[in-house]
Amino acid sequence: MIISSDSEQYDPLAMSPWEVSEDGETWTRVENPRGYRFSRFNVNLNGPQTRAHRVFGPDRNLCLPWGRGIGKSHFMRLLWYLSVASHDGKRRFGLRNGLRTETRGVKIVHIQPTFKSIKDVHADLTDQEVYGPWSFLGGRINHSEWKITFPGGSWIQWFGMKEANAARGIRCDFVTADEGDDIDLGAIQAVVKPWFSAPWSLRQFVVGGTPRRGRYGLLYSMHEAGAIKHTPKCYSFHATYKDAPETVDPAYVEDVKSTTLPEVFRREWECDFDSAEGLVYGGLWNHDLHVKEPPANVHWTEFLVGIDHGWEDPGVLLLVGVQGSGRDAALWAIDEIHRTKTLEADWCDHAKKLQQKWRMRTPANASGTATRWFADPSRPDRIEAFRRAGIWVEPAKNAREDGVAAVADFMAPRPDPNDREGKRRIARLYVSPRCKELISEIGKYRRRRDPKNPDRILDEIEDGNDHCFVAGTMVTTDAGDVPIEDIRAGMRVLTRDGFYPVKAAGMTRESAEVWTLVTSDGRTLTGTPNHLVWTEENGWTRLAGLVANATLIAPSGHAKVFVAARSLEPAAVFDLTVDGPPEFFANGVLVHNCMDSLRYAVMSRFGGPDKRRIETGPGWGIAA
Repeated sequence: MIISSDSEQYDPLAMSPWEVSEDGETWTRVENPRGYRFSRFNVNLNGPQTRAHRVFGPDRNLCLPWGRGIGKSHFMRLLWYLSVASHDGKRRFGLRNGLRTETRGVKIVHIQPTFKSIKDVHADLTDQEVYGPWSFLGGRINHSEWKITFPGGSWIQWFGMKEANAARGIRCDFVTADEGDDIDLGAIQAVVKPWFSAPWSLRQFVVGGTPRRGRYGLLYSMHEAGAIKHTPKCYSFHATYKDAPETVDPAYVEDVKSTTLPEVFRREWECDFDSAEGLVYGGLWNHDLHVKEPPANVHWTEFLVGIDHGWEDPGVLLLVGVQGSGRDAALWAIDEIHRTKTLEADWCDHAKKLQQKWRMRTPANASGTATRWFADPSRPDRIEAFRRAGIWVEPAKNAREDGVAAVADFMAPRPDPNDREGKRRIARLYVSPRCKELISEIGKYRRRRDPKNPDRILDEIEDGNDHCFVAGTMVTTDAGDVPIEDIRAGMRVLTRDGFYPVKAAGMTRESAEVWTLVTSDGRTLTGTPNHLVWTEENGWTRLAGLVANATLIAPSGHAKVFVAARSLEPAAVFDLTVDGPPEFFANGVLVHNCMDSLRYAVMSRFGGPDKRRIETGPGWGIAA
């Protein structure tokens, strides 16, 4: 491929920054002498688009956490056409099991959460582009399938995630994903990544959007890999409207800012990962402000320990140091213990080690720091076990919204009285960097979406222990397989240790988001995405996090996961509790029967929020 500086001889194929050899094995970097203005087609790239285009190439993952106004959707379409211009009609080869396979052109898939959202954003513009400035490529649109085909073997096809699940058998080179945070990471692993399995695939993946799910969605996962961890072959370019003055009208942005809630503006225009839609503390939590080590030689007035029971989900011991007293006290989360599948006696040992490490006051150490222990009141047997071990644990106050408000009151930024200019902010709640799980969970602590209307955020807080299956799921009992909705207390269900009685069973939610697992031997299992399924490779794993070829346990042996994919139709779900090993077999697959620790400690010790604080819509504010 030769690039000429003569505008009359300017080759449209030169718009790709890569030169490929005839056998498709060698890729060479090519610099466009005209920069990133494609004069023949009147295409101009702004700053963020230019930076992203420079690294676009084979076997690369590209993340575009871009605020509004930068042209993310336009840029994705531009990459489609540039790829077709570079590869249409050209052959590429690959080897599989010693045999050479080949393809002509480039195969491109575009996905979004729903097919309707794709048509709303891209349909009209694609028509204009394919039959307008890019008509020289020879593309033709099939509007029934929304597939664009080109004479040299290339094609571009659109899928919502529901349609993508039905298209498991396709193989392609390049996938773009818009509105990425509304696509579950598990769906990308289970559905999309197998599309790159052909040996000739370029394996290019581009995802973009605004952070609707904060620091735990697909967007942040890829941004962290590319921009923070610098994972090889991963790139991320965070950008706001300020980074694209070429395409964003400042006067328009200021008008939008004046009429938009602050957290919405930060999310949609500034792409702020700490202002995600539905986050409980989204208007308050600021990683840069709240995450830091306590001062050296700090004097702790007292210690608080919050205890959240768990088995399949981690149980938690969270240590909070109190600096000062009363409403002027500052709280520091300074240590945590997270464990799964841990017995009562082991939790008591962990608690005693925590006592020794931090010199807490005990009957044997009267000089230590006074300590109060608060536990989830739902397990009085666990509380009694701690007391028998000599640790006086109190049942925590468990009013969820009051607890959230109490934590928010301490978390709220306020002016630093020592800052004469009044610009610096302080808080009364800080988290040590060593409390990594707590920091992660604050970013995940969110309110539920309405399963019938995903754009609507409910007042309910998402339950991380939402482990349920739909009606018709067959549970293996000593009397044969029984539908889960017919399971009753006292019936005996199969575990790996034999049959054990059921303590409780019944419907847990009338309408819940569900996923369907499909195994290689034809079994299906439909349940909530958080339900845990045992895999030989990784132990207990969320249903939504399962990947192809994970090995499951069945009563008669093993089965391989074919795919776990999201179902768009909410359904009533059921669950049961086993009086024994916390597991049972559902449809022949072995399945399992936290921020809360901070809430227990703060709410139980300090009560509700300061009455001077008021809730203001989705965020928090301070009353005058």
